[in-house]
Amino acid sequence: MALATGPQHIETSGGAGGRLVQDLVEIDARVEYKHRIARNLKVVAGFDLQSRHLRLSIDGPPPATEDQIQYPGAVASQSLRDRGYRGSGGEERLRRMP
Repeated sequence: MALATGPQHIETSGGAGGRLVQDLVEIDARVEYKHRIARNLKVVAGFDLQSRHLRLSIDGPPPATEDQIQYPGAVASQSLRDRGYRGSGGEERLRRMP
């Protein structure tokens, strides 16, 4: 059995204009069974599990649009908080936080 985890934390700031915080935890696991049937024949069966958990926080101005000009400091800042999970079966869930 093998288990590997890898937490990551990224935090960056663009001054008063915005801030990004990302926390990511990746978990990889493998269970393996080996059986030698004959001297020259071996059977290997295994199960892999991969998942990642993400927490994202963004504070900054809203995205610019074609019809609106943004001047530095003139646009009110907004906050976005999300959480997500992705499993090895392709299942993905995102949950917006208040």
